Amino acid sequence: MARPREWDREYLLEELMAWARLPDSLNINAFCISLRPELDPQYLRHLVREDERFSAVYRIIKAYLACRREEANSEKLLSNQAYSSGLRVYDKFAEDQWKDELRFEKDLNKETQNQDAFGIQSKFDEVLSQLSSLSKRKIEDNNINNETKS
Repeated sequence: MARPREWDREYLLEELMAWARLPDSLNINAFCISLRPELDPQYLRHLVREDERFSAVYRIIKAYLACRREEANSEKLLSNQAYSSGLRVYDKFAEDQWKDELRFEKDLNKETQNQDAFGIQSKFDEVLSQLSSLSKRKIEDNNINNETKS
């Protein structure tokens, strides 16, 4: 059978949902290679970005897989490493939490940098103030010495 020029989206959605409901479905790449001819995973990602309905169904399928992967991990059928490496891919909540943590760390780093910059500026201002005081004192001392000499 020749590779289709473009896959029928409805057919793919139906096949993907049927596949996701199978008890041993854990990885979307496995779906792609189960088709004849095989489906390029990049094309699947293209459909997800291009078609809102396809994207919505895809998110549901990822939720199926996230639950199944968690069950497989807790039953020791999926290694911790395999589970963890795909966690953000399949589990929307884990992905959102990860993004929130990244945002928090980025904001914290930005705040720390601002505090560092403020701290450097404060120390610089303090040194300038001390130099100014020393300079004024030196001028006053010179004036007193000049008056005593006169």
